[in-house]
Amino acid sequence: MKTALLILVSFTVSACAFSQTYSHKYYLDKDLTSVDSASALFIGKGTKDRYLFLLDGFDKTTGKL
Repeated sequence: MKTALLILVSFTVSACAFSQTYSHKYYLDKDLTSVDSASALFIGKGTKDRYLFLLDGFDKTTGKL
């Protein structure tokens, strides 16, 4: 019973962590300065989480975090 509960809780927490939606999008250069999309090296996607602003940076060519 404890194993099933642990699996359920783990699944719920991981599903919430990966289901975040981004509300802001930024195009950034090598110095992380905001630029237009054509000259960007990175794409920053952000969202507000309570009192914090979370920003994930992605490589523009590969899309990797």
